[in-house]
Amino acid sequence: MKLWTGFPITEENAALSLTESYTVGDDPLLDLELAPWDALASMAHAIMLEKIGILTPAELEALLGTLREVHLLAKAGKFPISTQEEDCHTAIENYLTAKLGACGKKIHTARSRNDQVLTALKLLAKDKTLRIATEILILGERLLEFAEKNPYSLPGYTHMQKAMPSTLSLWAGSYAESLVDDATYLLDTLSILDGCPLGSAAGYGTALPIDRELTAELLGFARVQGNVLYCQNSRGKNEAMLLGGLSLTMLDLSKLGADILFFAQPELGYLEIPQEFCTGSSIMPQKKNPDVLELLRAKARVVAGWHSQVLEVSLGLPSGYHRDYQLTKGPFLKGLRTTLDSLLMMQKLVPGVRINPERCRKALTPEVFTADMASLYASRGMPFRDAYRKVKAEPPPLSAEDCEQLIRDKKHTGAPGNPGLDFTRTRLAETDKRTSRVRQHFAAALAALEQKGKVQP
Repeated sequence: MKLWTGFPITEENAALSLTESYTVGDDPLLDLELAPWDALASMAHAIMLEKIGILTPAELEALLGTLREVHLLAKAGKFPISTQEEDCHTAIENYLTAKLGACGKKIHTARSRNDQVLTALKLLAKDKTLRIATEILILGERLLEFAEKNPYSLPGYTHMQKAMPSTLSLWAGSYAESLVDDATYLLDTLSILDGCPLGSAAGYGTALPIDRELTAELLGFARVQGNVLYCQNSRGKNEAMLLGGLSLTMLDLSKLGADILFFAQPELGYLEIPQEFCTGSSIMPQKKNPDVLELLRAKARVVAGWHSQVLEVSLGLPSGYHRDYQLTKGPFLKGLRTTLDSLLMMQKLVPGVRINPERCRKALTPEVFTADMASLYASRGMPFRDAYRKVKAEPPPLSAEDCEQLIRDKKHTGAPGNPGLDFTRTRLAETDKRTSRVRQHFAAALAALEQKGKVQP
């Protein structure tokens, strides 16, 4: 039964059937992921309804027990949502009504499917974003470990050509520091979004004396999302903000993957990609194709495309809810899933990368050191522009030891001889503590809420 018609759609209702197919789309499938969160939000809503006298204590107990049942079924992927039900919100209400009768029908008091989906999406987003931030930091730690174990020198590149001396520690450390920024960006974005929209109903509130602060606290939000119309206006904006952060994370992963592909090509051979992350050719027996990293590059572009898609769908809409927002759900969920999968893949790949120190050393040909030699002459009083021309006209001969010494002598903060790994590790640990604090508060609130439904009706 649809909540908004009051009667079932049948084969005789051809026009309604066509409308249903067009408007429902893949929501029943997407909402399988939202259903556990909608069940938890409904538990908080039921507790609030009992507080203001809409539910009796017995009705609350019955609803909490049945909603916990829905929550567990949905988490296990065993809560079906039919096309006629359209979404998890209707499916859950129908389940409650079938089990509890009139008591189940009371659950929708003082709310709309609009604030339901906002709340469920925010709860899911908070859970997934905290997981992604944690995995970002784990990959950052893997890169720091790689940097410490592989201090070998190799050329740094600009314009895809050898430019100046670098080290693998500098290279890996650069990505570790960037990933800390990515995690921080996501946590900062999450702090903006950490307001509870439940109770905003369709964007204009309700005539009942609801307690929005109570439901926000029960669900582990930092605060209430205040203005009820802004709650609706933030649909699409919320998703775009987080997808923007995910796109930046994927940008770093794609750049890291592109570097590994470049360094591992046989003509350079600085690195070797582990065999288990490569595939073969159906015609060329010798091929070792780095498909994982090539797909990573493509997936980064796809996540950026989903970010653009959500922005485009949301642009130019007047205030209030519009069905257009339905088309932001799929890209958002896929962006979260793809970013998480990519992080988990790179956590496994990076530690398995093997180094060829000899190939790295041999690539440090004398011209790579000309800029450093010009700076050395300048340190002895020669104007830099004169030093530049002198080195360009007569590149000085350098031994292998001279080259290594030039690299070691570059000790200012963040230079190849002092890549600042300890600095990055300190920032990483601080960001991890911040992530853990938010995650623990959120998990504790949800665990306490679920506990309230353990007495079965």
